[in-house]
Order: sequence, then C-alpha cells, then structure tokens
Amino acid sequence: MVPTNAHPHSILRCVPVVLEVHVLGTGSARPTPDRAVSGSLIKGPDGIAVIDAGEGFQTRYAHQRRRLKQFAVGTTLKPSMVDVLAFTHGHLDHTWGALPWLQSMSLENRQKPLLVLGPTSPEAMDALLEGDPLPEAVPSADLARQWLAWFALG
Repeated sequence: MVPTNAHPHSILRCVPVVLEVHVLGTGSARPTPDRAVSGSLIKGPDGIAVIDAGEGFQTRYAHQRRRLKQFAVGTTLKPSMVDVLAFTHGHLDHTWGALPWLQSMSLENRQKPLLVLGPTSPEAMDALLEGDPLPEAVPSADLARQWLAWFALG
C-alpha cells in the first residue's frame, strides 16, 4: 500500500524482468521415448537456476544448448552461468542426474559457488546441524540422505 502523503516520484517503479524457461523434461519416474524425466532451466538477467535434474540431465542440457546455437536464437545457457540448483523433492526422477552433472562441472574446474536448495525434514536438519547420523525415521528419498551418500562417493 502506498501512503497517501507519498510524493509520486518517491514510489518505486516496477521494472519488468525477462525470464527464459527451458523445460528439458516433464516425465514421471518411468521415462518414455517422448518425455524425459524432470529437469528445467530458468535464465534471468543475472544467471541460471536449474530446477530438478533427473536422469540424463546433462545430456538434455547439452542438446538444448546445441539447439539454441543451431537456430541462432541469440541466447546461451553456459553451465558457468548456473548459480542455483533447486530440487522440488528427493525422488530420484528429480535428482538422479545431478551427481554426474556436478562431477562434470568439477572436471571442468568450476570454482564458482553453487547454491543447492531442496526440502528436507526437521529431523534430518537437526542431525546435520549437530553432526549426528541421520535418524532411521528419515526416508530414503530425503535429500539430506542422498547428499550424504553422494559426498561419500567423492
């Protein structure tokens, strides 16, 4: 709400922001020839956010980059521009492609920080913050359990 005594020039103006959404997969846990499992990219003026990275994500990402170049669309999706990796939930059809993609970025000597977001349970957070093992009640699809397994792989 704008105060009634506000000067018209002191009101913040909304500046439109263009976001590009690249949907790389919308399928369920069972991929089909026509639909890959979950994975999307959102490109804004300051970088790229990856939303879910199901199986085969980096291959689909590379194909999308190639298509954009082929058709001279004028936009690029450089992996070095990715700032955020966000998971909607911990099922493997949303996360299974993240580890190979992260490993590939490591091989390319990525130094830029990557913010990783995703839901987890309060029990898992408490254990992680205390440095304790995860309680048995934490389900296998919990992202905290997956990340611990991935870090153990190196």
